[in-house]
Amino acid sequence: MKHYELTAGVCSTFEQAIRFADWCESRPTAPNFHDVMHQFGVSRATAYNWLAAWHAARGTHAIPMRKAA
Repeated sequence: MKHYELTAGVCSTFEQAIRFADWCESRPTAPNFHDVMHQFGVSRATAYNWLAAWHAARGTHAIPMRKAA
């Protein structure tokens, strides 16, 4: 599996987004936050944000909604 290096200041935000989307789409199953953290070296919060944006763009749900009590 190809490991993507995201060095700050070296590639644009757009390029990061394309690399992330390409990596997500190349996987046989949808990634989870831990996969993103390991693959791209980002924080848990960033991994959740990236996954939420990717799922929103695809029209899927990343994290099941909690039911109100």
